[in-house]
Amino acid sequence: MRRGSIGARLALATLVTGTLTTGCTTYRETNTVRTPEEQMLLSKSVDYSLETAKLSGLANRHVYVDATNLDCVDKAYVLDALKTKLAAGDARIVEKVGEADAVVTVRVAMLATQSGSSLIGVPSIKIPLSVAATTIETPEIALYKRATLEGMCKLCVTAYDNNTRAYIDTREGAARTRFDRLNILFVFHKNRTNVPELKIPLTGKEE
Repeated sequence: MRRGSIGARLALATLVTGTLTTGCTTYRETNTVRTPEEQMLLSKSVDYSLETAKLSGLANRHVYVDATNLDCVDKAYVLDALKTKLAAGDARIVEKVGEADAVVTVRVAMLATQSGSSLIGVPSIKIPLSVAATTIETPEIALYKRATLEGMCKLCVTAYDNNTRAYIDTREGAARTRFDRLNILFVFHKNRTNVPELKIPLTGKEE
């Protein structure tokens, strides 16, 4: 019997067996490529965190936001979102510390994404070929697949009097955002998320 015929039969047996028995999960700790979903998950996790990190005692005071200890991805967004939240609470934001009677510091303990996927079906398989030491890769066959991308944020804001250095208030906020892609039996596709902006349907006409 030819070696190629044996290899083909082994590959077919692997696919059939895998379809009946395979279930696998993969998890990736970090992402470096910035997709639209990743950017939105990060920014929204900042927004949600600031909702629970509301400082008191700053209404009608001139406030300077000190970003010295702020070192994270999307630093500009975190800083501007904090200023907007303070202004919404009737604080008067100033751009020079000498003009302020209160100073707010901000530090971020966590601002990152992680992703993972779960599969019931047949994952992509690399099959070595004897010809020229090459390999072929079989397509993934997913009876059920869920791909998940999460954004997580934890931050802390502290306010103190700019003249006396007296403590005013400290608040922490933490949030997790999530975007799931579900695929079932090749025909059912659904996205789930706690970020409203990722639910926006396509607009405009296709040409």
